Amino acid sequence: MPSPLVASFALVALALAIAAARVFVMRRRAPAPPYNVPARRETLRVGAREREFLAITPPSLPAGSPLLIVFHGGSGSPEQIRKQTAQAFDELADADSFAVAYPQGIGGNWNTCQKGRRNAATRQDVDDVGFVREIIAWFASRHEIDRGRVFAVGFSNGGHLCFRLALEMTDEIAGFATIAANRPGAADCRFAARHVAVPMLLVNGTADPINPYAGGDLSPFGLRSLGPVQSAEDTARSFAPAGALYRRSQAQGAADADASAAPHVTRHAWGGHNLLLTIHGGGHTIPQPRYAFPRLFGRTCTTLDAPLEIVRFFQGLAAQRTARPENTGHPETTASTESRLAEPAPATAQSG
Repeated sequence: MPSPLVASFALVALALAIAAARVFVMRRRAPAPPYNVPARRETLRVGAREREFLAITPPSLPAGSPLLIVFHGGSGSPEQIRKQTAQAFDELADADSFAVAYPQGIGGNWNTCQKGRRNAATRQDVDDVGFVREIIAWFASRHEIDRGRVFAVGFSNGGHLCFRLALEMTDEIAGFATIAANRPGAADCRFAARHVAVPMLLVNGTADPINPYAGGDLSPFGLRSLGPVQSAEDTARSFAPAGALYRRSQAQGAADADASAAPHVTRHAWGGHNLLLTIHGGGHTIPQPRYAFPRLFGRTCTTLDAPLEIVRFFQGLAAQRTARPENTGHPETTASTESRLAEPAPATAQSG
């Protein structure tokens, strides 16, 4: 039997090992100082509920500007998603003159209509679609935003809400972007079998420990099942126009990258307005250089700036709409776009 002294040393060593492991798993790079743009907390009544959102409106915002609605992930908040994106959307809004809304989900979650979800928003069948409509109406009334240039982006659970909005608000939201989210499987969502062609950009990592890139069981770290999801490629394809031309291109320099050391990016396109950026080796994170998620969620790509790419994608859609205001349907899939995503994906993406 070991002596008390040996046992004490063993306990100390174990404690140090656990602490070191926790630091390694949870360590993140210090984010850049937040962009100092004022955010106002607003309240709306939707049915019998009081709903909240943060409103970002640059001081010189002209009438007829676009609106971007950003949905946080599961158990999240507007403050959290602003931090996770290093307030990049706020900075871009100030530079490019558009408004931003950060809604708050009930209990930190969204009613995505997935049967596998058991959060309060789903159990209570919260009217998140009505909430989004009220947000758009609020900005139209207070700031005269262009209702034809409303766009939505969601991370994780917020991405799943975007899929629902794409099916229910097709004529009210001009384009969507999702990060770390795949469309629910046919058995898990009452909207899954419906096909609607809408412009959409997906950003997904192949090493996501929560949302399986290749499809399968949506299971946070394998702890519990939230239902089946389609693959990232099937998700992107399901929102593209029927018969859209498929193209695939590898990031510049990616062929020479050591995939085991740094993830790289592959760009998939169905026509001109349905895109998937595959982050090889990327985790359940938002690719951008100023904030890295805890290691528990996998690698954070720091070369691809997802918020910037998303805004440029939406600006390309808006430019086409302005050029052809009579077109109220899906943009032509063969047309060129002013979006930076018309260019090859960025070069090798460094991991965090």
